[in-house]
Amino acid sequence: MNAGRAAVRAGYKKSSAIWQGYQLRQKPRITQKINSLLESVKPELRDMVYSIADLCRIRMFWKINDFYRDGKMTVTKRGKPEEIEIFEIIPPEELSWEKLMCIDNITYKGPYDLPLYILPNREKAYKLFMKCYNILIPEKDTGETDWKATAEIIREKPDRLLSPTPQGKTQKSPRKTQ
Repeated sequence: MNAGRAAVRAGYKKSSAIWQGYQLRQKPRITQKINSLLESVKPELRDMVYSIADLCRIRMFWKINDFYRDGKMTVTKRGKPEEIEIFEIIPPEELSWEKLMCIDNITYKGPYDLPLYILPNREKAYKLFMKCYNILIPEKDTGETDWKATAEIIREKPDRLLSPTPQGKTQKSPRKTQ
């Protein structure tokens, strides 16, 4: 909680709000009231941080072949039809909700309106995951990380907290020029 912003909202002048906010936070009555309000929402906050960590975990471990599948296409070579193997892009309607969470943007290009997926930056997902992790499992006084707890967070299935999005609800995004 930002004490300075709270002091401005309470009517203190902006120039002295940070100092007033600090002084208010030092009063036992104010600190006790803030702590009592936070205690009631801590479980919800923890669940929300777990949800964000789960989403980050999904966005960290995507594979490119999750968005393509083997296919066959008939082409004409020297007047004869010939079947060739191709990779085709899986349409968004057929992707699971976990794979949909890995897509930052979809553009449709080409004469067949093929979807092109913009996939997430793994480093950003990792950094956000680590922020969530540090909130959930702070380092002990020894400065060492609790690796067992880390492994459990990474192994947990996200559907514990997140419900899947209804399939077939993905709509075509408007075309965007790059």
